[in-house]
Order: sequence, then C-alpha cells, then structure tokens
Amino acid sequence: MANPKKKKKHNDAGSAANIFIRNLTKDDHKMLTALREAVGKTTNTQAVMASCYRYLELLKTTEELRQQLRIQQTKNERLQIQFDHLGKQVTSYFMLDDEKKNMQASIMSTITQNPEDEEKEHPSE
Repeated sequence: MANPKKKKKHNDAGSAANIFIRNLTKDDHKMLTALREAVGKTTNTQAVMASCYRYLELLKTTEELRQQLRIQQTKNERLQIQFDHLGKQVTSYFMLDDEKKNMQASIMSTITQNPEDEEKEHPSE
C-alpha cells in the first residue's frame, strides 16, 4: 500500500511559516531580547507575533474605552446642566424668601411704629 503524502499546513497568508528580518542593528537585537523577556517567549518570531496580537487587543480595548469615555462625558454634561438649573432654582427660591422677609420686616416696622413717633417724623401743617 502506498503511503499517502502528508499535506503541508497552510495559513491564510499562503505558505509563509516564518518571519525573516534582515540587517538588524545592535539596538534592534536589544529590543527583540527585551521583547522576548516581556512577553515570555523564547524566539523572536513568537515574541513579535505575541506582541502583534496584544497590540490588536489593545486597539480594541482602547476603542471600547473611548466609547465609554464619550458616554461618561455626555452624562457629565447632562449632570452639569441639571446642576446649573438646580442652582438657579435654589438661588431664586432664597432670593424670593429674602424678599419676603424684607417685606415682612417693613410691614412689621410700620405696624409697630408708635403714632407719636410718626408725628415727629412728619409734623402736621
């Protein structure tokens, strides 16, 4: 019986199974070493791929956070408008209350004023 050939695994990008980066500088090598340590991988290819996946996850998370921030900013604006409106109502309420007190005090001083004092202030002709 003939031994069937094993099919090669192919990914979406074709048959490329490795990443090759040529002409790396000493700084590039230091960066790759730091990257391998940061992501906990043993090869540069694994480290680069893990970093790419994490980057895409961070992009998604960043967009979700931006959406949440926009929602919170809208809520904040609404609350600020409500707070301003409430402040105006409270100020208006107390202004009216003060005006009432001033009017009552004026009326009370008029009522309690002694008629003899009034004659002194406004002598009759």
